Amino acid sequence: MPPAGPSSDAGPSDAGSSDADSGSDAALDVVSDAPLDVASDADPPSPRLLVCIDDTDDLDAEVGTGRRSRRLVGDLADAVDGLDSWGVVRQQLLVDPRVPYTTHNSCACLVYDVDRTGGDDADATVDADAHGEETDGDGDDRHSSPGDDPTAPAVDRAAVVAEVVDYAGPYLVADCAPGADPGLCVAWLDEVPDPVAAFGRRATEEVVAEAEASELADAAGLFLDEYGGTGEGVIGALAGVGLTAGGDSGRLLAYATGELDLRSLSGRVPVARLRERGVRVVDRAGDPVREGTLDTRDWVRPELRDWTPTLEVVRAGDASDGPGDAREHDWVATNALDR
Repeated sequence: MPPAGPSSDAGPSDAGSSDADSGSDAALDVVSDAPLDVASDADPPSPRLLVCIDDTDDLDAEVGTGRRSRRLVGDLADAVDGLDSWGVVRQQLLVDPRVPYTTHNSCACLVYDVDRTGGDDADATVDADAHGEETDGDGDDRHSSPGDDPTAPAVDRAAVVAEVVDYAGPYLVADCAPGADPGLCVAWLDEVPDPVAAFGRRATEEVVAEAEASELADAAGLFLDEYGGTGEGVIGALAGVGLTAGGDSGRLLAYATGELDLRSLSGRVPVARLRERGVRVVDRAGDPVREGTLDTRDWVRPELRDWTPTLEVVRAGDASDGPGDAREHDWVATNALDR
């Protein structure tokens, strides 16, 4: 499938979005039928696909990997049948002088739930052994699979990966900065083995090699390839898949694309509204926060915890940067304070 031209940059939306509030009393309203807590999304009804990109920019680039991932996530969903965008997760890798990164050494993992029940495979069934907690020939435990109902319609996984690669690969070649060293990894969540997850964790703490990334991907049967320059982006691409697969690492750059535009949230937003949209809001003790408003500081980036967007908050008056114009019912995200 030939790639469409890259879409226009998806920057922040207007501050007048319905999800933002400038500070009126309406922001204190609590939706009465809001759920008591936000359920984990660790077991969705269809297979989950991870598409990770890294090293797509250079020092002169106006568009970094984060922004590129936010526009690619929608373009790819439009190009490949059955991809339902779950979100984009930013993973922070090791910052060290020995690592040739551009600015922050972070990668971006696009997450999709895949449902092709309306296609030619609708009458097929899934082998009961193909999903769920499984072990490969070397005894590696793999991550639990979404959509593990043996009677559910099958997804031709190889065909989906091929279509994703046929679009995303040329897209990166056409759209990345001239001095970039882009890498792309595509993997089904339940096909990411423990050694790849361990590689991701190590990449946050120590220098890892491109050759090891390639060997691990080959052994696991995951797609991993380079698309220009030195190709060192394959390291971050594989590491990002390994980190995201656990569902407990990284922060969301986008979530439920088309339903909750994180970058449009500004001013004060009712906590209940975030929870209705699937964002779990908790205090530092991990207890659910259900009322009041979030002082967004014009920057809302939930962390990925148990496959659930999770925003840890503190009372605005207790924030380390002082009360400012904080109101009695305001909360502030702790990661916004750390910026």
